[in-house]
Amino acid sequence: MKKIFKSIFLAAAAMFALASCQDKDVNLGSRVSLTQTDELQVAAEGAGAFTFGVESDGDWLVVVPSWIKANPRHGSGDGVITLTFEDNYSLVADEAGNVTREMNGVRHGTVSVECASGATSFVVRQDGDPEKPSDEVVTLTIGEFLTKPDGAQVYQITGNVTRIANTTYGNLYLNDGTGEVYIYGMLDRDGNTKNFGSLGIGVGDLVTVQGSKTTYNGTTIEIVNAQYISHVKSIIALAETEKKIPADESEFTVGVDYKGDLKVESDSQWLAFTGLTSDGISFKAFANTEAARTATVTVTATSDGKTASAELKVIQAGAPVGSGSVFKKVSAITSGKKYIIVANGKIALPVAADKTYGYLQVEDVTDVNGSITLENSDNAFTIESATGGYTIKQADGRYLYQSGTYNSFNVSDSPASGNVWAITFNADGTAKVLNTAVNKYMQLDSKYGTYGSYDSEKGAMPVLYELSGEGGGGDQTGVKKVTVAEFNAAAESDSQKYQLTGTIGGTINDTYGNFDLTDDSGTVYVYGLTATDNGYGAKNDKSYASLGLKAGDKITIIGYRGSFNGKIEVMYAYFVSKQ
Repeated sequence: MKKIFKSIFLAAAAMFALASCQDKDVNLGSRVSLTQTDELQVAAEGAGAFTFGVESDGDWLVVVPSWIKANPRHGSGDGVITLTFEDNYSLVADEAGNVTREMNGVRHGTVSVECASGATSFVVRQDGDPEKPSDEVVTLTIGEFLTKPDGAQVYQITGNVTRIANTTYGNLYLNDGTGEVYIYGMLDRDGNTKNFGSLGIGVGDLVTVQGSKTTYNGTTIEIVNAQYISHVKSIIALAETEKKIPADESEFTVGVDYKGDLKVESDSQWLAFTGLTSDGISFKAFANTEAARTATVTVTATSDGKTASAELKVIQAGAPVGSGSVFKKVSAITSGKKYIIVANGKIALPVAADKTYGYLQVEDVTDVNGSITLENSDNAFTIESATGGYTIKQADGRYLYQSGTYNSFNVSDSPASGNVWAITFNADGTAKVLNTAVNKYMQLDSKYGTYGSYDSEKGAMPVLYELSGEGGGGDQTGVKKVTVAEFNAAAESDSQKYQLTGTIGGTINDTYGNFDLTDDSGTVYVYGLTATDNGYGAKNDKSYASLGLKAGDKITIIGYRGSFNGKIEVMYAYFVSKQ
């Protein structure tokens, strides 16, 4: 395995340090073979011990179900493993409290011996009462699994990891070419939760799990707390699957781990592959003078007749539309100024107008040379001097404060106490924002992904950016600049934003901002225009009137492509600028 990116797969080593190896240092071998590969049949009661041989060029680890015990659980080189089996019985009490011993249904389990390249396994079938349900695990393709009814039946599926949504619980997507399913939590080798990191699974790996089918909210098919069985590392893995870059011309490198020969392809001329170095794959992005754009890079590895690919999405910011609200990183506070709170590329959002408390939710932002440009300053906080520190005020005029034992924030127009924060700056540029009443400091929680205030380390301290200029527009990452005709020809989407410029006309609704928008290529109906971006599906806040627009004005807006009763519409649109 060629190690271009040195730290990306440290998790592969940590995988076994956290597993059932206790104090043993593990240097996994590249192969393992067993003297037993066929299904093993054992009696329901009094089954004798069973031994089998292992051959390996390094360390190995044994994974068994709870009713089978393996001795030893790990070893090195050639060895012998002894299995013992619990009786397949349960104690059952009747209504009178009398306890009887009853045989369970037939049960199955998989014995796996793992090495670095995967696992070799065999199935153990234990006798049981043929009149009772069996726990037999049914092996299916993912496409077949998706058609099965919800229930307790356990299925085994195998697929490649396409995306990992949560690295603590192990929420991820598996795809085998016949379909894709969501794994909502994965148990480790011993059936424990919140230990996904010990498995060393990455995007592209071939993973086998077992679990029952459930459907969340009537739409999302998933396996909840799937039992890990085994996985095989992909021959190609990238250190990151998404890269955000500024609008300026730039060069960057993405780490890669691969076997065999490597091929790199970009679907966009503005993004060029410039070479392979000891640090990874290098690219050059040319300057962008228009709206934000996205390129997809496909990296393909070929080794020993096997081929696997990984994709990298590169998102380049667009040229600013208008002056925007520009925030610059600072290491000191000026009383009365507006600041945004950012950690790990996540901006803290104010507590919603209809709530009086809560953790601060987040949105993604991009720092370009110590500067972040937003469409407006709605998510900024005004920091003002106070006795003993500072107050922190949201754009809606309410102050952040804390009380009691809670780690979340309260907001009020005039808090009686708990609203004074001491703000000091660390050597790395982060800020310690400490509530002086409860002695807790603001952090981006690494587990939940929201901002809270804690008395111990929970995640990342924020960086503060001060508002240095304000206007309309901003860094429109992910927005496509189109004509009206191009917009009308585009597919409907609840995620893609479009930027249009045209003249207001037709019948105008001054409350909700409904009107026709016309440019040289055609006309489209705008169903609701607001002063700021409220998000797709948000309720119209009736802020159109505050913009002071009228028929004949030439404006730039951003919105989504939708339709109603066959009529194309710009939906959930917001104002950018007027010419």
